[in-house]
Amino acid sequence: GRRNTCLLYGILYGVSCITKHFPNFQILFVGRLLAGMATSILFSAFESWLINEHQRRNFEPETLGTIFANAYFGNSVVAILSGITAQIAATKFGYVAPFDSAILVFIAMCFILATTWSENHGDASAPISQSFLSAWNSIKSDRKIFLLGIVQALFEASMYVFVLEWTPALTEALSVPSIDKTDNTKPPIPHGYVFASYMVAMMMGSNSFKVFCNYTTPESFMRYIVIVAAFCLSVPVFLPKSQVVMFSSFLIFEFCIGIFWPAMATMRSKYVPEEARATIMNYFRIPLNLIVVVILLK
Repeated sequence: GRRNTCLLYGILYGVSCITKHFPNFQILFVGRLLAGMATSILFSAFESWLINEHQRRNFEPETLGTIFANAYFGNSVVAILSGITAQIAATKFGYVAPFDSAILVFIAMCFILATTWSENHGDASAPISQSFLSAWNSIKSDRKIFLLGIVQALFEASMYVFVLEWTPALTEALSVPSIDKTDNTKPPIPHGYVFASYMVAMMMGSNSFKVFCNYTTPESFMRYIVIVAAFCLSVPVFLPKSQVVMFSSFLIFEFCIGIFWPAMATMRSKYVPEEARATIMNYFRIPLNLIVVVILLK
C-alpha cells in the first residue's frame, strides 16, 4: 500500500543517515543507494496517496492546487528551520550531526504516518508486470502525459545539477583572497544559512503559484517560469566571478522551483491516471537520472 511505501521511505533514508558515521567508501556508497531509493519514493508515493485519498473522500478537484501550494509552502518553512538547525548542529557537533537530527525527524514522521494515515492502494489484484505495462501504455497513448513527464524530467535534472554545483560555483566566485577555499573545517560559505535563504525564495514561489492560478492556468504560465529558470542558471556561465549576482540568480531559480512543484503536481492530477500514477512518475525518473549522470560525467 501507499502508506506503507511512505513508511519505507522514512526507514530507508534513516538508515542512509546512519551510514554517515562510517568513514568507509562501501558503507557510504550503500547509504547513497538507499537514499536514492528513498528519493524515488518521496517523489511518487506521497503524492499518489494524497490524490487517491482526496478522490476517495469526494473533495472538490479544484482544491488540489491549493493543497499542493500549501504543502510546498509548509515544506519550505520546515526546510528553512532545518537549514538553520543543520548549520547550528554542524558548527557545534560536526558535519555528521545534521544527519543525526534528520533521523529524529524520520522517526517522528513514521510514527505520525502509522497512527494517523489510512492505507490506500492502486489495483491490488493486478500483478506488478501489469502495472508497469499499463503505465507504459498510458505514456505511449497520451501525448500530454509524455510531454508532462519529459518537462518534469528536464527541469528536475537542472535542479539536481544545481544542488551539486551551487556550492563550488559560489565558492569560486568568492573574491576574498584571505579565505582558504579548500579548508573543509572552516568553509567559506555558511551552507545552512544559504540553504535557508533558498527555502525562503521557494516559499515565496509556492505562495505566488496560488496568485497566478487566480488569473490563468499552470499550463499557461509555466512556460515563462521555465524560461526564467533557464536564464538564472546561465548566470554562472557568463558571470562566474560575480558572487552577488550569482547568488541573486540562484534565489530567483529557487523561486521558480517553488512555483514548479505545485504546478506540476496540479497538472499530474489532471492528466496522469490515478491507478498508475506512481509507476508513470517513476518511469520518468529513468531519463532524469541518466541526464544528471551524463552532465556530471562531462
